[in-house]
Amino acid sequence: MAKSGWSLSIVESALITAGWRVGRVPDSSDFPLRLLADPSGCRRQLAVWQWPLDYRPDGRSMPSVLCAETPNCGGFSLEEGWTVLVLVWWEREGVLVAFDPRRCRPALDQQGFLTVSAEALCQAQQQGFAIDSVARGEAMVGMRPEFLPYYVLDQYAVHDLSKSARALSALRPLLASSSCPSNADLRALTEAGGQAVVRLLLAAQEWRFRERVLAAYSGKCAVCGIRSPLVSAIWIVPPAFPQSSDETCNGIALCPHHREAYERAIITIDSELNVLVSQRFEEACRQMRTVSGLCELHAGPDFLLASPVEPSLRPRPDLLELGSQIRGWAG
Repeated sequence: MAKSGWSLSIVESALITAGWRVGRVPDSSDFPLRLLADPSGCRRQLAVWQWPLDYRPDGRSMPSVLCAETPNCGGFSLEEGWTVLVLVWWEREGVLVAFDPRRCRPALDQQGFLTVSAEALCQAQQQGFAIDSVARGEAMVGMRPEFLPYYVLDQYAVHDLSKSARALSALRPLLASSSCPSNADLRALTEAGGQAVVRLLLAAQEWRFRERVLAAYSGKCAVCGIRSPLVSAIWIVPPAFPQSSDETCNGIALCPHHREAYERAIITIDSELNVLVSQRFEEACRQMRTVSGLCELHAGPDFLLASPVEPSLRPRPDLLELGSQIRGWAG
């Protein structure tokens, strides 16, 4: 983890939130920021070159391109064994723009700034992730920080999408769509741009679903009412099942405690939004003489799920029933 007293960079924060183990390389300079990142037993060395975008809207229309000054880039190079990230961070809107480190050296050396596509910024704000092919044949990638781990793992594959007009034309409408991609869409993307494209598309779908569900539940756990950054959006019927949908009515906001209980069928939610507790769990608590275990679940015949006010956003009864069956609910 980062050394005590250091503030986390946006890169560190995004990777840690995704479950990566992250540490700074001892005795290295702050520019570039050097990190050791371990997503799942496969350590990566990251050299992060990051500059701010200081654009502030002044009431006029946004220009089509923006410039981010790049001081301290004199030592920029591709280093063997290192994943080099070239990023511009628009803190005001919470959006990153990533450049292909294999192609951006001339701009850094000759111009002293990077040209940022306003379209990539705006699309990333709205849909979480965007790709814009710029004049010099590079795929400029705009993203919310939640997408940075996917980008790090598939960096060059994503930038190489600029070489395939077919892949870009297939991906863009799907990124902008609010509906689940069909199997035909996924097959076409796999053929056009490889598995990296499919992973990004599914990540974008997950991000949009999470944003809608958490907004519907005001960021609170639907069972206990706690509001926390750890509250997450749970699929009632997971995407792997054909009956699944990425509509808000197929999601519930749950804290880690109640998410675990729901996924393990310790609790379930019936068609009338009652939060029920498994009789097997009740019996285990009685045998252990642990009454508090039941109380902490906030479940039982007198507990109702705190659902959204708008009827169309509430969990759909048929999805709740199928979700219980999938998780092995036995009552």
